[in-house]
Amino acid sequence: MISRLNKVDCCYCGACGAGCPRGSISYVQDREGFYYPEIDMGACTECGQCERVCPPLHPFGREDPIGAFACKHKEPHIRRASSSGGVFHALAEHVINRSGVVFGAVMDAQNQCIHTHVTDMKDLPKIMGSKYVQSYLGDTFHKVKEFLSQSKLTLFCGTPCQVAGLKHFLGINNGNIIYVDLICHGVPSPGVLNRYREYVEGIKKIRVKEMRFRHKDKQWNLMDSMVIRDEHDQISRTKSDQYLSGFLANYYLRPSCGECKANGYRSGADITLGDYWGGCLKLKEFDDGQGVSAVIIRSARGREIYGEVSSGLDAVPADIAHIARFNHNLEGSSKHHPGRAAFFDDYRKGHNFKYLAEKHIRRRPALILKRTLGAKTLFWLYDICKK
Repeated sequence: MISRLNKVDCCYCGACGAGCPRGSISYVQDREGFYYPEIDMGACTECGQCERVCPPLHPFGREDPIGAFACKHKEPHIRRASSSGGVFHALAEHVINRSGVVFGAVMDAQNQCIHTHVTDMKDLPKIMGSKYVQSYLGDTFHKVKEFLSQSKLTLFCGTPCQVAGLKHFLGINNGNIIYVDLICHGVPSPGVLNRYREYVEGIKKIRVKEMRFRHKDKQWNLMDSMVIRDEHDQISRTKSDQYLSGFLANYYLRPSCGECKANGYRSGADITLGDYWGGCLKLKEFDDGQGVSAVIIRSARGREIYGEVSSGLDAVPADIAHIARFNHNLEGSSKHHPGRAAFFDDYRKGHNFKYLAEKHIRRRPALILKRTLGAKTLFWLYDICKK
C-alpha cells in the first residue's frame, strides 16, 4: 500500500486518494504544514491501486520538448493582470469559449490555496496569477474525470507533480484534456503561509481578504512583492516581502521538492508555461518589462492547441537552452536551504512568523542586486557567470 512511500518522495500529487476505490485515503497536514496521505486501515482492502497510480513509484520518462516561444498577450490589460505574459488566459479563453472547463489554483475566502474549476470568463481572473503555496486538490481529479465523461474540453493547469498525478489517475489518453504544467520552483508549506497571514493580520489589525503574490506596479520581474487587500478593500503593498524571500531562499519547500521526480520534462504535460527570464538580453526589443511568458511545446496536442490560440499572442521563437539557463527548475530541483531544519524546529514550537522571519530569513543577495542594479544588469551578470 502507499504507506511504504517515504515522506521525502511523496509530493501530494493527489493520485492515491483519488484512485482508491474504497475512499480509504484522506490527506492530513503534518507538523510542517504539508499534506500527506493517511489510510483508514479499517476500510483498506490492500488492493494495491494506490501504488499503481503513484507517480513517484512509477515516474514517467523524459520526453524532450518539440518547440518553444516567447509570448505576450496582445491585450495590455490581460497582460497586466497576469504574472507573466498572459498565455494562460489565452489558453483558458479558448477552452471556455468552446463550452469547456478550466482547472487551476485559487486563494479561497479563507486564504487557503485550493484547486477549482471555472466555466465562465468572468470567473477566470480568480485562477490567474501565481500562488506561491501548495494547493489542496480535494476532489479535483474526480471532477476532471466527470467532465471528460461528458465529452467536455478540459484544461488542467498545475505543478508538474500534479499533472503527473492526474495522468496516472486517469490512465487513458483522452483527446478532450489539455495538460498544462508550470516551471515550478517548489511548493511552500500551507502551514507557513497561514502563520504569515496571522502575523499580517496581527501587525496591521486587519482581516486579510486577498493575497496577491506578484504585481506589476514597478517591474514585472521583481519576485518579492506582495499585495494585501483587507476586509475594507484597502490595499497595502510590501516590497522585499519576508514570506516570499523565505520561499525563494528555499526555507520551507516540501521535502520532495529537493528531488523532484516530475521536472525535466517528466510530467507528461502538453504545454509548459513560465517566465521568460533573461528576455531583456536575448529579445531586447520584445521584452518591454511588462511580462513575457516562456511557452514550451511538449506534445503534438500541445502544438495543436498553441496554434489555435497564437493569433491572440505576440510571439517569437525561443531558444529552449536560453529559457533553461534562467529557469534552472525546468531541468533541476531546488536545493533546500541549510537552515530549513532549524526553521521548522522553531515552527513546530509554535513561534509566530515575525519570530521565524527575524531569526532565520535573510534577503537573497540576488534580490538586493536586482533592486539596486536593475534586472537587466543582474541577468547580464548571471549570464556571464553561467558561461
